[in-house]
Amino acid sequence: MATEIKQVKKNDLPSIDVKDIDDRVADKLRRFIADKNAFAKNTWDQMLSVLRSWGTWCDAQGKTWLPADPDDVREYLFYLKNDLKRATSTVAQHKYLINKIHVEAGLPRPGDDLSVRRGMRSIRRTSVLDGEQVGQAIPFHYEDLKKVATLWHGSKSLKIRRNLAFIGIAYNTLLRIAEVSRLRVRDIHFS
Repeated sequence: MATEIKQVKKNDLPSIDVKDIDDRVADKLRRFIADKNAFAKNTWDQMLSVLRSWGTWCDAQGKTWLPADPDDVREYLFYLKNDLKRATSTVAQHKYLINKIHVEAGLPRPGDDLSVRRGMRSIRRTSVLDGEQVGQAIPFHYEDLKKVATLWHGSKSLKIRRNLAFIGIAYNTLLRIAEVSRLRVRDIHFS
């Protein structure tokens, strides 16, 4: 059994009761944290936020967050939905990320347990019956693009000109800004 987890900082993951995990799991978690650059900053921050929430709830309930008991995960998901009034998509994201940390640690995914899956199904069904609506982004129309282009056209600021180019390319190609920012001149072929 592990006696400590080195290089895991307080801001990385919730604390782990090391008697509950072995050296293999601790090593996998260390490697996972070392490879955090494999994830976008927002993705990593969201994962840490979810895991801190899960860890805090587990500490308050006297539960172990890793490895998680499926019944505890189910109870936590209902806590998010019923007590904190989180959107169903947020609850589903928490389930996904709890599963993800278990996969990264080489542990079984607690969210795959039938009771957790039925719990999520119940949460989704109740949300639909209660009239929960999914938030939808406001569309960016061609007229909006023309307005931005008119406002920014002729700007001497390189930043504004770059942003206008990003928006124009993204709008016309349906690429995300992260994808547009990775484009290189050699990627563009004129016919």
